[in-house]
Order: sequence, then C-alpha cells, then structure tokens
Amino acid sequence: MADQAPTPPDRLRPRFVIGLLAAYTLAALVASYPSTLQGRSALAVADLTDPLQHLWTMRWYRDCLLGGRSPFVSPVLQAPVGSPLGLYSPLLLQSILYLVLAGMGAGDVLAYNLILLIQAVFTGFATFLLAWHLLRRPVPSALAGLLAMLCGPMVFAAQSGGTELLSLGGFPLFLLGWMRLVERPSAGRLAAANGAFLLLALGSPYYAFMSAFPAALFAAVEATRGGGRGGAAWLRPRWRWLIGFSAIVLLSLPLAAPTQLWAAWQGVPMGRSRAHFEQFRAIPWGYVIPPPANRLTALVVPPFWSTPGVVERESIYLGAVTLGLLGLGAVGRVRFRHSGFLWACLGMLVVLSMGPHTTIGSTRIPLPGSWLWDHLPGFRAMRVPARFGFLGAACAAVLAGGTTAALLDRVRSRPRRLALAVGLPLLALADLSSVPFPSRALPDLPPAYARLAVRAPDARICEIHPTGSGFDFLRYESTLAYWQSQHGLTTSAGNPGVENRRFTARILASSPFFYTLLADPGYLADDPGPIPLPPVQGARFEDLTWLWIHAHRYDFIVMHKWTWDGSPPPPALLRARERLAAAIVDEDGQVVVLDPRRLPPPSRPVALCRSGWRERLIRLGAPAAIAEQDAEILAYNPTPGLPLRLELAASSYLEPRLVRLESGGRVLARWEVRPESASTLLSPPISLPEGIHALVLSSDGACRPRRPEYAPVPGDEAPFSLWVTSIRLLPEPKETATATAGPTPTAR
Repeated sequence: MADQAPTPPDRLRPRFVIGLLAAYTLAALVASYPSTLQGRSALAVADLTDPLQHLWTMRWYRDCLLGGRSPFVSPVLQAPVGSPLGLYSPLLLQSILYLVLAGMGAGDVLAYNLILLIQAVFTGFATFLLAWHLLRRPVPSALAGLLAMLCGPMVFAAQSGGTELLSLGGFPLFLLGWMRLVERPSAGRLAAANGAFLLLALGSPYYAFMSAFPAALFAAVEATRGGGRGGAAWLRPRWRWLIGFSAIVLLSLPLAAPTQLWAAWQGVPMGRSRAHFEQFRAIPWGYVIPPPANRLTALVVPPFWSTPGVVERESIYLGAVTLGLLGLGAVGRVRFRHSGFLWACLGMLVVLSMGPHTTIGSTRIPLPGSWLWDHLPGFRAMRVPARFGFLGAACAAVLAGGTTAALLDRVRSRPRRLALAVGLPLLALADLSSVPFPSRALPDLPPAYARLAVRAPDARICEIHPTGSGFDFLRYESTLAYWQSQHGLTTSAGNPGVENRRFTARILASSPFFYTLLADPGYLADDPGPIPLPPVQGARFEDLTWLWIHAHRYDFIVMHKWTWDGSPPPPALLRARERLAAAIVDEDGQVVVLDPRRLPPPSRPVALCRSGWRERLIRLGAPAAIAEQDAEILAYNPTPGLPLRLELAASSYLEPRLVRLESGGRVLARWEVRPESASTLLSPPISLPEGIHALVLSSDGACRPRRPEYAPVPGDEAPFSLWVTSIRLLPEPKETATATAGPTPTAR
C-alpha cells in the first residue's frame, strides 16, 4: 500500500517551540535527578573515564587556540612519543560549546554538564523536527522527540559521559535535510542538507559515516517508487544535485575530522580489531529487554543478558512506550509519509548493529556486517557496531510518533485524547529515567604536582599508577591526562580512544613498570632476581629502570599510591617503591616523587629495546617482539674496555633476511635469519666505552602481511622483518676477547 499523501504544512509557532524546548529540558533534568542538583560540583555521569578524556581534549584545543599552536599532536601526553589527536574523538562541536561556556565563566564541571544537557535536548528537538516534517502533528511529533531523547542509547551515553555519543541529534536533522533535498532539489535545500551533515560530522564523525546507509536507502526507495523505468526518470533531474552534495561532503571532511585525516596522512596506526567488532555487537533482544538502570520496567520484566560483554556495554533498549507503539503500528498497519522507508531503515540498522553475526541457540547466522568489514572502505575503523542501533532508536521514535497520531485520530473523546497525550510522555519518562542518576566529582589535583612544578617547571615525568589492564587502567590514564592540563608538566600518561601503538610498543612494552607486571602479586618478590620483560632476558629491576628512565629522558618518576576504592596499592608497587627508595625526593599520602639522578647506574651490562620495535606477542608458545627493518637496542656497559657479546634468538617474517648489527656506522656482525623456528645468533666480542650505546639490527628488507587477517596485530598491516624472542648482553672475559668485529658469525 502506498504511503498516505502528506498533510499540508503548518507553521510552528515560536511560543510552541520555546515551550517544547523548556519541556524537553525539564524532562532531561527530571530523568537525571538528583545529579541535577549538583551541576556545579559533580558531573552527571556514572564513570569518569570518558569525561576526563573529553575535558582534556577540549582544554587542549583551547590552549592551542590561545597559544597559536598546532593541535595535531600533543607532546605533553605519552611522552616522549607524543599523543596524536587523530587517536582521540575529535569533539569539535563539543569543544566549540566548551569554549563559549568557559568564556562565560563556567568551570569544567558546569560546562560539561551543560554540554550533556544541550546535546540531549537538541536530540529531542531534532527528532521532533523530523517527525513534524512527516506528520505535521504537534503532540505526536513532540512525543517522538521525547522518546528519542530518553531512549536507552541516550541514557547510556549520558551515564558514560560520552559527549560524542550524545550528539545523536545530528542524525535526524541530517535525515530531514536529506529527505527534502531528494524530494525536491534546490540550492537552499542543498545548503541545508550539507549544513546538517557537517553539524552531524562535527559532533560525531562515526555517526556521519553510519548515516550514509539510511541516506542511500532513502534514495533507493525514492528511485524505485515509480517502478519500471521510473528510476531513470527520477534520477535525471536530481543527479547533479546528488553529485554536488557528495562533492561538498568530501570537501568538508577536513573541517569535520582534521586530526584523523592528519594522523592517516602521517601513517599513524589507527586500525581496529575485528575481535572488538565481534564483541561489541548488539543482540536482538537487547532492543526489548531493559537494562538494570530502568527500574520501573525491570519490576515487570527482570533483565537478563546471555552474552557477556555485549549488550550491557551499550544499552539499546528502546523503551516500553516506543516498543508498544511500534507493535500497535505494525499490527494496525499505520501509514504516514515515508513510514515504509522508516520501517526498512529501522530493520537495516538493527541488522547492522548485530555486527558480523548473530546466534540463535547453537546456530551462528552470518550477517552483512561481516562482508562490509571485509570489503567496504572505512568500515574497519568501526569498533562498536551496536551504535547503528543508536540511529535506529531515532527512527523507532518517529514511527512511534506516527502510531500516536493514528491513536489520537481514533479517539473521539477530548478527555481521553488529553489523557493519551499526557499519559504516554509521563509513562515514557517513568520508564526511561534512571533515578537516582549517578554523579561523580572530579578528582582533586594532588599537591605534589604543584611542588614539582616549582622545582622543575619544564620537567618530563613518568607516571606509575596501581592498576592492571582494563577499564581501571583507562580511568587512571584519563585522570592523569586531565591533571596534566592543570599542572602543565609533560607526562607519560594519556588515554586516546584508539591505542597509541607506537607509544605502547616503544615505551610501555619495555618498561619495568608495565601495568601487567605491577598487577602480578609475585612481581619483584625475588630480590635481586631478573624480571620477566621479553625479549630482554636476565635484566634486574634496578638496572633496567635506570636505563629505561635515562633512555627516554624522564626527569622524575611520579608513583601514585591512591586507589579508586581506597584499598592499599598492589604489593608490586610497594616493592618498586622500596627498591627505588634512594631516589625519593617528595612523598605524601597520594604520590611518591623520585629523582632518577639519585639512582646508581647498573653494575652489569643491560640491554633495552627502543625505536623500531612493535608489539610483544605470543608466537609458537613463547613471547616474541616484532622488529622493523631497523630496530634499535640500547646497550649499557658499566666497565670501560669490557668486551660484550650480543645474543639473539630470532626468526625472519615470511622471507629469509640478511641482518647486520651496526653501531656508529660500523658493522659488528652479520647473520642470515630464516623464517623457521628461532635461531640463536651470537655476535663476536664488541668493545664499547663505559655508558649507553645504540646498536641497530638492520635487515635487508621487510614484508607486509599477505592478507589483512594474517596481520599479527589486527588493523596493523605495516611491514616488518623479524620475530625476536630473546636478547642478552653477555660479558666476555678479557683473556678470551678478540677483535671488535671478528669474522661473520653464523646462526647456531
């Protein structure tokens, strides 16, 4: 059946618009009670990880704008590598709001809470405008906006503090502009559609990418509406406008995601893992089963989750009112303008939100997301396919508004119509509110930072905190990054949205303070035994700490003793403090500050991987490090004239390699390395003066993975040369030492 003809348009009265915005604002404040009473003292969020990261990003843009600096790489985070802003959410629209609010005197807490509120209300109003365009009914359209503003994805985004997720309102506004352009092209509608898309992209580039699917579907539906040869006739007056829209979108990309484009141009690894794409998918019943925070519905339908790590991570619950109205609309075959497209769009977005597959019982059903991941450019940048469901929630809200309009038409009694118009919004508010809404105060900056800034205002600090991997680690890193925007020192901390693989591989993976080591209760329990930090073997904690700190030129170590729950720090961190007690220059209840210059240098040879090394992985049952074509090893020789031998266990990647060991332009050793199991390579005795020296493993080539799925690290297809499982520096007795570069050694 064809869609009903559009109702003649009516103008929206300014008083109605103002009243509607006030009603949406009041509903958002009620739904987030009692955090609304703490707008100046605590963030209305359940977790601080994303808010602290986003606040640092906004403050960084502000500092760059005021100081006339480039924003593309922050040298003050994740030092000494630096933190590319392309690994962070761009937050351009949110940063503009922050600059305006901060300029009006709002502090970080109030400004952030207002940004969350503005984005929520904007989502409701933009959905109202889309529904109004299709229905021309004020009450059903207003209900559609309320349902979109309070749906499960929006509540989740608000509780997580994700300002980028909350910018969902750009999608219905863009869809409105796109519909008007496709229906009847004109210069004004072209400008409106491009403006709406740019606004969507400024708030959330991945929402802009996802919106291409509904846009393409709408164009396809409109083109095939006439049937037969109607598609060509439909396209003939529109193709220039559509090409113009696409061209303007491409030209506006540098405005929407400048930091991401710069990072891609610089070759910064930004690929996503397919394992994450499979993990963070939606499951069908996640749309209808309320999360625990929805207390009213949970009393009737107890929530259950059969797929850990999937639905409870990002709720896509649509709400009892929306689901009920969708069911009535489907059974009653409610029709309105473009309702068929909205149903098709909702179905498409639900399927895409389920990622590469879904499981029913023991049957695994492949879905289009798997093919898109393999073949569609840009799709691999997506980590959470469940967010397609966020766009679907806006479509579902408009469909629910259409059913509401049909119900109001069938109810003749004015009191009943009034009861329906008032009762549905109140029921939705009761169902979708998460009262009491959580709130979190920003952590106070420890006083030790101020004392350290006075002592050395240009210091580069290495920060160590008491946590293992996972979200606790990210929360610490976000906190330390936010504190950096206050104390101004250069720090090793930082929490990009995408892992900074160069920093992890070159700095963290070779650190004796690596978080997986500190999480081990037995770490540093054996004194003074070697520590497990492959591929380097046999190194003591104190020796490796000294070399690691000096290699990366950290001026101070800031060791954090505080924990989120007030529990004692892990035993490994306390042991590290005791081992380095001679370097302590400041300590209070929260942090310990150490000066590495007070540490004694190593008394035995020690090696360290620096540049040219990538991830450490398990290969053939043993830890192995990826070595690029030129991989640097720092060697410390404590005794002048003491000859050393470098022992390696390595295999080549895909093809045999000729490998040279070089230092200062001299070739110290040559080996032929094959791709079979690791061979032990031993250099001739090397005479090095006392101190730190750079040795380079230089291969005659490097190979890329033959297929993306064969890459050792998902999303990183850069070429490399070697797998190295062991590195040792062995002292050579003087009486058996030979020349500094003897005959070419062979693998043994």
